[in-house]
Amino acid sequence: MNNYKYKGLPFTGAIAEELLNNRSGGEVHIEQAGELLLQDHLDQDGSPPETELSEIILGAFYLLRANGRAKRVSTADNDVWEIFPNGRRIFGSAQGAVYCFYNPRDREAAEANNEERWPCNIGETSGDVEERVRQQTRQWTVRPKIDLIIRTNQRRDLETKIHDILKALNMHLTDFHASGREWFQTSPDEIVYISTSVLPRFGFHYF
Repeated sequence: MNNYKYKGLPFTGAIAEELLNNRSGGEVHIEQAGELLLQDHLDQDGSPPETELSEIILGAFYLLRANGRAKRVSTADNDVWEIFPNGRRIFGSAQGAVYCFYNPRDREAAEANNEERWPCNIGETSGDVEERVRQQTRQWTVRPKIDLIIRTNQRRDLETKIHDILKALNMHLTDFHASGREWFQTSPDEIVYISTSVLPRFGFHYF
């Protein structure tokens, strides 16, 4: 039985965006990606697109980039994009970074109770985010989930402002994991909103 949720529907940018977003990461050629996604859609009884395939795929990639899910790495004859690992968003391109990670079990427990927030660590580093998080979670029995990376040359200022806003909202977890300076009852979506919508309204732009 075909359980494809887009069965019978024309191939659109929204469908392409979701299929691309579900990839596990890596670089793709935009034209080849479009052809493969469309063929997969048709093989599962989806309908052909009603507009040009090239426009649909380009629009899908632009949406992914706007949401921190992908970036363009080549604009020459071969239009190549990098899609970030599933569930990770990266904004900006500077060396420094503000990041958000959490224990995936905490998120699972929150979602099981229909809660939209769970304990998240919001920190900053001038180096490699993966290594920094690894240093902080050596004693963990589960692999931490790095959901969000904001690359910025003003990492300390951005981290401070995010922390201050969350503290003002009583989301600071002062006793969590022994040292609660960077732990908050929040979500990566809220951090994205603060960084891309709230702070820019007050003239603070970090990437």
